[in-house]
Formats: sequence, C-alpha cells, structure tokens
Amino acid sequence: MPTTTRGRASRSDDGTAPRARRALADPLVARGVTVDGDYRTDTLNDNLAARLAPCAGAHVRGAFAAGAGGELKSVAGRRPKMHSAYSSAALAVSAFAPFIEAPWALSLAEIRCFDRVEFEARLPTGVRGTPPHLDLLAHHARGRVAVESKCTEYLDPKPARFSDAYRRLAQGMHPSWRAVYADLLREPECFKPLDAAQLVKHYWGLSNTRCRGSDVLLYVYWEPLDAGAHPAFAEHRRAVEAFAQRVDDPRCRFCALSYCALWQRWSRIPGLAGHVDSLLARYGVPIAETPGVPD
Repeated sequence: MPTTTRGRASRSDDGTAPRARRALADPLVARGVTVDGDYRTDTLNDNLAARLAPCAGAHVRGAFAAGAGGELKSVAGRRPKMHSAYSSAALAVSAFAPFIEAPWALSLAEIRCFDRVEFEARLPTGVRGTPPHLDLLAHHARGRVAVESKCTEYLDPKPARFSDAYRRLAQGMHPSWRAVYADLLREPECFKPLDAAQLVKHYWGLSNTRCRGSDVLLYVYWEPLDAGAHPAFAEHRRAVEAFAQRVDDPRCRFCALSYCALWQRWSRIPGLAGHVDSLLARYGVPIAETPGVPD
C-alpha cells in the first residue's frame, strides 16, 4: 500500500519552510552579500558556495539559459530564481560545478570515473510538452547518473499531477514504477511530502533516452544541521524511504541521500576536502534561530 499523509497539515503551516529559507540566507549576509526581500542576491556567484571558474560559469549559464525553468531570468522586476538563497538549482551548481572540468573526480552512487557532466539536462519522455529537466546528468562508460536536487521545496508539498498523455507510457514501464504511477493517479498525495510524480517523469525520461548501459536516478536533498529537531524532515525521510522500497527496475536504480551525507563521503576523497568545507560554510546551517536575516 502507498504511503500517505492525507489529513495531515502541511508542514509549511508550522513555520519550518520560512525559517529554513531565512537560515539559508544567513551565510550570505555573514560574508557581506546583500539579499533582497525574496532572499535573492544581485549575482549568481554571490549565491554560490564558491565563485564559478570561467569555463564552468559559461557551461552553467548556457545550460540554464536554454532550460525551460527560466532560472536565470528576471521577471516583473524580481531577481532570477537561481539567485534565491534556497534555490535547489544553485545548490546543485555549488555542489557539482567543480566537476565540469574534472568529471573523473566526481563520486556519485558508488560510481567514479565519469566522462562528462551536464546541468539542466533535458530528457524527452515521448509525449508532447516540456520534457523533464534533470539538475545534473553525469555520464560514464556503463551508463548515467541523473541527479534531482532538492533544497526546501518538499517543505511546501504539492499533490501529484499527470497529463493524460502520460497514460500510454505506463504500459512500457517496469511493473514497480507502473504500480507507483497508478497509486499516484488514485491518491495524488501518496508519498507526501516527496514529489513522487516528478521522479516518475524523470524515470520516463531516462528510460526513453537510454541508449546503452544502465542508469541511476539519484535524489539528493538538503537538510539543516538541526533536522532532528523538526518533524518535517523526518516525515520527508520516511516518504523517501517508502518510495525507494517500491521501485526496483534493475536498469534504472533509484537512490536517495542527503547532501550532508554526500559531502561526508566526498570529504574522504583526496582533493575534495576544501570543496566540502566551502559547501558546509554555505549550506550547513541550523534553522532554530536565524539572527542574520530579518523577517
């Protein structure tokens, strides 16, 4: 049976989401960066753990400018979404941009020796409309690792939605993924607060574009240092675990872990300790108190 939280109030009602967003702006303020009322910075580099090298910056800006999310566009006088202190895309760039020029140094899902990485990768599913976009797609000799990055989005969960065009794709899915899709159609808040529908669409995109080898769909999520003091994060972890137990396509393995756990693994790899220190200085914050940014 699917996991559900029907009848449970959204965790955003308890103030966890706004506190987390404010907390993620604190390290920026501490280093002298000005943030506006939306917790957005003037430039993308201001928002990252470290400034982008010229080659990496060109890759990142080109990838996101071509994407459908409008991450780098100013809208109605507001700074771009990717300039937000709690942007999951900026979090992914902070974490993975150094590997654009050194993909062999990247370690993901117990895989090393990547050939190349790309941000905001489009994965057409075979139906009309905007295809799924992966935050990162890392290629290696035996397949790909696709990364879906999450920052605070799961603190404001939304029900699953699929267009009718997706129904015909279900017949070609692995039975375990097809069962999850069917559950989401019947009960759109299955696996809440996890955005399981997005993961299903990413799975379809990976399956439709696979040409050799096998894939890993890796879900990486941010948590504050004091996550144990806030029930919303335990609720999210339970939903992720329930989802992971349901899907088992051997050609597209699903894995999930927190950014903190990923960075702990990286800290044991020679040459990555400095990068991890920068990431923790930018994103390793508690949310119980956020003195640096006013409400």
